[in-house]
Amino acid sequence: MNKQTVIVVGILALTLGVTSCGNGFISTDTSAPESGQPVAKLSIFHEGCSKLESGELEHKHLEIYRPVLVDICSNFEMDYGLVNVVASERVNQSSVDLYVDHNVFGLSYWNRYVKGGMPPLEMILLMEDEQQWWTSQLEGKLTLEPEWFGPTDGGGHCYAAEAEAFCPKGYYSMDSETTGVNNILTTMLGSRLEWTTFRKVTPIHESTHQFQSITGLGHWRYWYVEGQATYFELASSVLVSGLGASDWRDEQASLTMSQDELKFSADTADETYDHMQKCSFGGSCQGFKYFGASLAHELLVNSYGIDKYIDWNLALAERLPDFTWRNMPDETMQQGLREFDAIFEEFFGIDIDQWERDELSPYILKTYQCEVLKTVCS
Repeated sequence: MNKQTVIVVGILALTLGVTSCGNGFISTDTSAPESGQPVAKLSIFHEGCSKLESGELEHKHLEIYRPVLVDICSNFEMDYGLVNVVASERVNQSSVDLYVDHNVFGLSYWNRYVKGGMPPLEMILLMEDEQQWWTSQLEGKLTLEPEWFGPTDGGGHCYAAEAEAFCPKGYYSMDSETTGVNNILTTMLGSRLEWTTFRKVTPIHESTHQFQSITGLGHWRYWYVEGQATYFELASSVLVSGLGASDWRDEQASLTMSQDELKFSADTADETYDHMQKCSFGGSCQGFKYFGASLAHELLVNSYGIDKYIDWNLALAERLPDFTWRNMPDETMQQGLREFDAIFEEFFGIDIDQWERDELSPYILKTYQCEVLKTVCS
């Protein structure tokens, strides 16, 4: 088959009569019940939901994320119909299984909020020395010339095609980069790839960007896009201990200052607001634009409830102009910014700038002092 494996998810599961789940498409318990038939194991995501629902889930940050976790686990199922996967036969199968599972988890959640459902994500998985195979898989599917992985970030923030590489690179229908309605995700899973916590949560983070792309959402506020994806990623790490041995929120909080050239040094809410403005208008605030921005979504959900938060997102998707991430006309951008602000006030009953000053800034200050700077923790 030209050195490739086409993974048709679910067919084997249906044939065997077990569910497609777990770190791999099918998981069966080796201990057979009295009937003598194997029992399908729950995926790590189902196990997390089971513990949440039974009250057995324990985590020091559980209450922060409880509202979104309850929403995730409400009638949760892993929908493998949301991906079409083509993997080189040389890619480690357990890496393929893990990576696909974590994408499916995130997509399954966001899919419930896409009218008509998400088009399946086309996934192409390869090794570090398979440029020719990768190019052949993309033939006829893109409107642009694909750029191989590295040495620039045009290769998916991966600066070298190497054995240790973990390099996702997406092409988006909304930006007219694909010839069809499906987004395409090509990911290099190197031959000596090690699965760190970061790499395990990346597909969960990126699934939020798939939702944003398909629904036409984008950078209307500096904290919206990456903040939402990071919020979902951090919540998932609380739900599923198997994503990593470390406490991911604590790790991200500790890294955020080292990632930022413009360091957070505010002592007051007003100074925090000023820092937010500097980061919004081009300041070098990489960590703040992820962990700091996630606090905006955290605060909205915990202040106004997950239902209102989701309804707000759906209203944005329905009523704002579709956000094109490349070469968006300025007039359309300005229209979207005005409408984003108006819809925010409609749903939350407060002017967005006032909310950022009076509610978000104090919340960020308190969180940073406690979890990042570790100076004050009430």
